[in-house]
Amino acid sequence: MEGKTVVLVPFLTLCTDICPLTTGDFSVVQRSLNADKASATVQLVELSVDPGRDSPARLAAYAKLTGASWQLVTETPTNLATIAKFFGFEYQTVPEGNPPATDWWTGKTLTYAVNHSNGYVIINSKGVERFATDAAPNYNGPLDPTIEKFLSPIGHQTRTIRPLTTTPRRRSSKPWPGPCSALWLVRSTEGTKPRKWR
Repeated sequence: MEGKTVVLVPFLTLCTDICPLTTGDFSVVQRSLNADKASATVQLVELSVDPGRDSPARLAAYAKLTGASWQLVTETPTNLATIAKFFGFEYQTVPEGNPPATDWWTGKTLTYAVNHSNGYVIINSKGVERFATDAAPNYNGPLDPTIEKFLSPIGHQTRTIRPLTTTPRRRSSKPWPGPCSALWLVRSTEGTKPRKWR
């Protein structure tokens, strides 16, 4: 991804509230990038916050099912914790609701859920974080029927809520400590020198 602008969002394939809307947003963005012949300069990345279940095989199945043509990435729990802390997003394993949901891929009853913050980070082509927000997707328009099936009632309700503004998060002055197996990113704030992850 070196040399590309990266849009990074936390997600998980078993999320039924916001993540399907993020996937819908990315579908629209990817089509626009392709139409503008800009897809060679921008990389969309959905980073799983559920490394215990979101294996490369599950991510590939999700991509095939939803038509995702961008990167769906999983990390080790240790790398994920480091990335989340650095970029300021949160996630935690919580008990599954009652009645428990069913896994779309395996058909098995889920035993836990993962709550996570929303938002995204934009890293420029030099690997410097330029923008971060906690804003949920503002998906506007028809959603692919396959993606629509992932939405819970809360997810459907979220589609009707439109954020008034996108407020950037406060940025840390700490440089990225590295390493990360899947992503090449750095972070810079005023007064600090940008550094590559590795």
